[in-house]
Amino acid sequence: MPTAPKSNPRAASVVTTRASLGQILRRVKDGNGRFIIKRSGQPEAIVMSIEEYVNLIAPAPEWLKECWKSAEEAGLDKMTMEEIDAEIAEVRREHREREEASVRVP
Repeated sequence: MPTAPKSNPRAASVVTTRASLGQILRRVKDGNGRFIIKRSGQPEAIVMSIEEYVNLIAPAPEWLKECWKSAEEAGLDKMTMEEIDAEIAEVRREHREREEASVRVP
């Protein structure tokens, strides 16, 4: 589940940001915080991870967080795409068989 950075944003000048953009992006991606980009000493922009940005502008509702927690506890968060596809196919097959059986019953 997503987590917020544990520290306050670090400040960096535009010049420093240009020279160290790769390092800044790695730190942000690895969950090591946010950076406030300053020009002439004034804050102009902020660099943060996409995950943090999404959580900030569109946080997951509680019911979804509970689903994630239940899935993680059941080990379902470790399923591969092939396993997920197989599970979906099986449920669809069972659903189709039930529908066909209900149509055949007089």
